[in-house]
Amino acid sequence: MNRLNLSYQKMKAEDMVKVCDTITTQPIAVLNVRMNQIGEKGAYHIATAIESGLCKLTQLDLYGNQIGDKGTFHITTAIESGHCLLENLGLSCNDISDESTRYMATAIESGKCKLTELGLNDNRIGDDGARQIATAIESDKCSLTLLSLSNNQIGVEGTRYIAKAISSGKCLLTMLCLNGNQIGANGTRHITTAIESGYCSLTGLALGGNQIGNEGARYIAAAIENAKCSLTQLWLCDNQIGDDGARDIATAIASTNCKLTSLNLRNNEIGDEGARRIVTVVEIDKRLLRQLDLGVNAISSCVSDVISQAVYRRQSIRVAVIQHVTSQQRTRAELSAFLIFSSNCRWLDVVHLIVILVAEVISIDITQLRELDELVLR
Repeated sequence: MNRLNLSYQKMKAEDMVKVCDTITTQPIAVLNVRMNQIGEKGAYHIATAIESGLCKLTQLDLYGNQIGDKGTFHITTAIESGHCLLENLGLSCNDISDESTRYMATAIESGKCKLTELGLNDNRIGDDGARQIATAIESDKCSLTLLSLSNNQIGVEGTRYIAKAISSGKCLLTMLCLNGNQIGANGTRHITTAIESGYCSLTGLALGGNQIGNEGARYIAAAIENAKCSLTQLWLCDNQIGDDGARDIATAIASTNCKLTSLNLRNNEIGDEGARRIVTVVEIDKRLLRQLDLGVNAISSCVSDVISQAVYRRQSIRVAVIQHVTSQQRTRAELSAFLIFSSNCRWLDVVHLIVILVAEVISIDITQLRELDELVLR
């Protein structure tokens, strides 16, 4: 597959003319233009190339180019042209509002859209935008299987629209990312009700940074121990979940109906009691769960030692329990032991450790490195 990576090149709209000549004369399938300055006009040039019928792109990443609503209009018009082959489109961090979601929804429902993966993170999409996207993914002409709307302005009402769509029996989504919105416990209840409906096809769900608290964790727990739930991957980091929520989740994990293989509870308010409950269940139940992240919680070094020993005995699970503490509180050697005590440690674990240690040394809040952290562990 021919790829063209032009990320971080300080490219402007006029530079895209030459790029478009390339993608219409050569069999380029993947174009990465992340973090440039192409703007609306640059998006217009790309859209024109796509509409020409000469472009073979199947993946396009325009992250961080400030194309705005007008630029999105150009791209979606190209998608509706009948000549667009795009299957994977990234429009994150582009100052896109609810106006753009109207264009995108129309394109998705056009019957000519081939997109299976769509990234709209870090924009200005609110409840009305969520409503328009929800209507589109419920259409029998929609082929999306992955939708990412993280770090927008979606609240409880917008979540209700999305929940209705994913429980319609028509939606094909298997992965939904809603990290960093404002859905709270009530929005979580809408999503979990959809998951329990028996018509939801989600296997991956990301709800990090939504202030769902213990109440939201209780709804999540009820969903994952329901036989109709298909979730295998679940992200609940940064959600103010405490020991009560951890206990509910531990009970759910122990259920024979739970299908989770990966669970992220990083950066919550889970203490020793909640951590013990979860790890005890994981150690005893050797069925499915293979990855568990309890890092940056309120877990003492003593309980972290217990967890490390449990991981060593189990050996078939990776557990991260590093806490965000100063070097005076915990030495590098101790930190290393917490993460790589397990005999099945991989180099990715070590890189993850380095990322956290660098944050300690240069006094950066660990949350500022979350994007890098997730990229390393991907």
